[in-house]
Amino acid sequence: MVGAEVSRQGEGRSGPISLAVVTSIPLGFGGRELPVRYVDAGFAEGSANAGRARDLASRSAFLACKAYDVARGHFDPGQLSGLLTPVCLERLKLFARILEGSGFGRVRRPDGAVSYPPIVPVDVEVFAVGGGRFEMVVTLAALHERYQANVTMQARGEGWLCTLLDLG
Repeated sequence: MVGAEVSRQGEGRSGPISLAVVTSIPLGFGGRELPVRYVDAGFAEGSANAGRARDLASRSAFLACKAYDVARGHFDPGQLSGLLTPVCLERLKLFARILEGSGFGRVRRPDGAVSYPPIVPVDVEVFAVGGGRFEMVVTLAALHERYQANVTMQARGEGWLCTLLDLG
C-alpha cells in the first residue's frame, strides 16, 4: 500500500490542517493499487485522514462495481439492501430495468453464450462535504470503456449508508 501523501495544508484553529491526501488501496489481484485522492477543501471534517479516505474509497468502489453489475443484470440488487437507502436502491433497480435487453456490459460469444467481462475500479476521488457526508467519484473500466459512478455516503452510527449511487 502506498503511504499517504499530504498535497496541501491550511491553518485551522488548533494548528495545521491538511486539505488533501493522496493514497491507494490494494485491488486484491496482481499487486495492483487503486489510486485514491481525498479532498477536504472546506475543512468540513477537520484534517484529511488517509485511513478514512481508504475506507470510503474501498466502500464506494465496491458499491460502484456492484451497481454496474446490477445495471447489466448480473447481480441481485436486493443484496445491497441495508447498504443503500431504499430510495437509492429503487433508483438503481429502475436504471437496471431501463437497460434491460440493451446488451449493456455484456459480450456475446461466437457460440451465442453471454459473458460478463470484469469491471475494474481505476481511481477514486473522495470529497468531504460536511456533517459526516462524503461524495466520491469512482472511475470504472470494463473492456475498452470507461464509466464513472457518483457515490454519496452518510455516516450512520458506527457505519456508512449510501444515499446516492449514480452511474454514467
